[in-house]
Amino acid sequence: MICCYIAISTLLQTKDEFRFIIPYVEFSKQLKGAKPLVLDTSVIIDGRIADICDTGVIDTKMIVPRFVLQELQGIADSSDKIKRNRGRRGLDILKKMQSNPKVELQMHEGNLAELRDVQKVDERLVVLAKVLGARVVTNDFNLNKISQLQGVDVINLNELSNALKLVALPGENLTIRIVKQAAEGIPEGPIVGKVPRLIKPPAGETYHAIESPKGELGYFIVSDGKSTNPYRFRVRPPSFCNLQGLRRLVRGHLVADVVALIGSIDIVLGEVDR
Repeated sequence: MICCYIAISTLLQTKDEFRFIIPYVEFSKQLKGAKPLVLDTSVIIDGRIADICDTGVIDTKMIVPRFVLQELQGIADSSDKIKRNRGRRGLDILKKMQSNPKVELQMHEGNLAELRDVQKVDERLVVLAKVLGARVVTNDFNLNKISQLQGVDVINLNELSNALKLVALPGENLTIRIVKQAAEGIPEGPIVGKVPRLIKPPAGETYHAIESPKGELGYFIVSDGKSTNPYRFRVRPPSFCNLQGLRRLVRGHLVADVVALIGSIDIVLGEVDR
């Protein structure tokens, strides 16, 4: 009995190194505590993750892979003004989080054997999170779906923001109170509220994208600067962007599974045709 007890105790204490005793036999490692969070480029540029950290809600380690930092630096050095500003904002957010005593931020080199043959940043994020037993924090709808298909837990800040919206119950008078609070925050002095009914866009072209719960919503405008109506105005809905990720999603699946995969990205064919 004593020998059995010693043998079982030794086995349980050294189960992670058990394969050195008996080859090809290995116990699965059990992670203790909260899973770390792997941040992607979109959530860093968004900046809300830094505000969430200020509240003290997140008490687990956050990881920024080296390849995400390199992507941020590439965006910050872009010749496009909008991209350059977004990249610099992301670097400022990282600096703010590093100086926050409530945040445990770690830079990961990403030099794992599993990442050698993976080139795309999104795929590297998913593989890294799976190896580290971590969760991915993102605003990217396509990365969200890919992570779920790979069995990796995801935290989407857009979904979190929707879950934290103020709930108005029947019978509550919230409007007056909100207006009063807003009025108290207005600085003293004259208030000028004149807004032209028609805005003449300057000459040139621009593309602006915003993240919605369903994905990226993009606006493209071309103007000659002479008229109040743009020369060209196009809207790229999230369904068009999400459909582009279908080729990556169907890889390795059966043809019979394609219908289910198309349904998982929640596209609206009318938007795609438009």
